[in-house]
Amino acid sequence: KNRRYLRQMFKSWRHQATYGRIWGMYNRAELVNLLITCQSKYKHLEGRIQGCDEYAKKEQYQTEQLSLVKNELHLMVGKLQASEDARQKADEEVARLGQIVECVKRVEPSVTKVISTMQPFLELAQNEGWKLS
Repeated sequence: KNRRYLRQMFKSWRHQATYGRIWGMYNRAELVNLLITCQSKYKHLEGRIQGCDEYAKKEQYQTEQLSLVKNELHLMVGKLQASEDARQKADEEVARLGQIVECVKRVEPSVTKVISTMQPFLELAQNEGWKLS
């Protein structure tokens, strides 16, 4: 036992003198055990990487779906704005036509009755002009 200990000490001293460190000295059994441990860790990490690849594919699919939904939302917002503009123009046109009918009513009241019978969806409000019903 003593000889083995002395041999290890001299071996460490020589390794220290040659390489400047001792922590790189291992025997063959330690190196094999370390290799087996590293291989098992490598396989474990490889399995986790495959799992991460699946998550990355799912994330990419969800990102694509999100971009499609965003594009559709932008299109719908554009359509909504266009329909809102069209409704506003139609309201302005109805108000303009109502003012014209009011002018005609003042000049010729019999024409207003004819317009009311021809266009039943227009109602004459007292002080607000013509409105759609």
